[in-house]
Amino acid sequence: MDKTVSNVLNQKPGSASPEKVEKVLKVAKSLNYRPNYLAQSLKRQRSSSIGIIAEDLTVSQTAEIINGIEEYCEEYDYEALLANMRLFKRYGNNLSAIPERSVLFNRAFDNLVSKQVEGCIYIGYHGREVSFSPPDTGLPFVYTYCVPKDKSYPYVLSDDENASLEIGRALISMGHRRIGIISGPVNSFNSQKRLVGIQQALFEASIPYNVGTTVIGDWTRECGYHAASQLLSQGVTAIYAFSDKMISGVYTYCIEHRISVGKDISLFGFDDSDIVHAYTPPLASSTGNGTQGGRACIGPATGKNCLHKVSCASLYDSCASVGLFHRGSIAWISDGTLFRHFSLRHSVQFKAKKTSLLFLLFYLNVLER
Repeated sequence: MDKTVSNVLNQKPGSASPEKVEKVLKVAKSLNYRPNYLAQSLKRQRSSSIGIIAEDLTVSQTAEIINGIEEYCEEYDYEALLANMRLFKRYGNNLSAIPERSVLFNRAFDNLVSKQVEGCIYIGYHGREVSFSPPDTGLPFVYTYCVPKDKSYPYVLSDDENASLEIGRALISMGHRRIGIISGPVNSFNSQKRLVGIQQALFEASIPYNVGTTVIGDWTRECGYHAASQLLSQGVTAIYAFSDKMISGVYTYCIEHRISVGKDISLFGFDDSDIVHAYTPPLASSTGNGTQGGRACIGPATGKNCLHKVSCASLYDSCASVGLFHRGSIAWISDGTLFRHFSLRHSVQFKAKKTSLLFLLFYLNVLER
């Protein structure tokens, strides 16, 4: 009888008649019985779970990525266990000032390994190169929204360069020749890729890249607000910010100064987060993921990578397709007078035949300021 009860509670098919199964489950419910999944996983030598180490849950894209990972894992009856390092809450954007980062990572990793996870995913909150790697335990490990220094580990990124290229092409096709840019931090991998993309679009159209109409930002709304004044005084007809938060700050500045968005100035963001729909007109945006909703596509791709490593299968492609979403915040230039509220200023311009050269010159200019 004890074996029959055990088989029923462990959901072994054909272990008892339907009547006995119903009786056992009824008694178990009355006793508030809950199975010990850890003990079951030790017996089966598998837990059907993967671990997720998030640098910070409060950063906007992290929740979307985790949701996508869990969505994919559910299809294969896996669950996700989460460890949150809270780096942004502890240190803000200054990641170089985190001497104990590897200590926090190892603590989170060891905690998940102790729970018998079959694989692990590391989610960065800021696209950049990550120098540390997990201890050599043989556990499948995948990075997402960051790039490992050790390229033997798989990683999943959005196709930011092509997304930015398409943004540039779209704005240029609408007649814009003076495009203001608000980038992310210099050490951001995502920002670097987006800058290369918009520069490539300018090269294709034989438009000189203007260092004077590029402002280095920090992803925040406040940064976009302050950058707007500088860029608008340069006579730009469009502003492309590398995050939706920054372009929302530009929008606020325009409204306060009675500049009509979608008429006097065109605005384009990045990530296609929910915030872009809160404005009138809604803000144009893009993702490197091929779908609306910001980082929603990265999560399933990361989950697939991790579970494929768990099953020793070949890895899934680590870069998603481009999604471009035109909305009312961008407009055509028909007569060259779209932007008439500000006088044009001459600024230093230069051309470069190769993207890598122009990218290098831009950052050399930044360092000299």
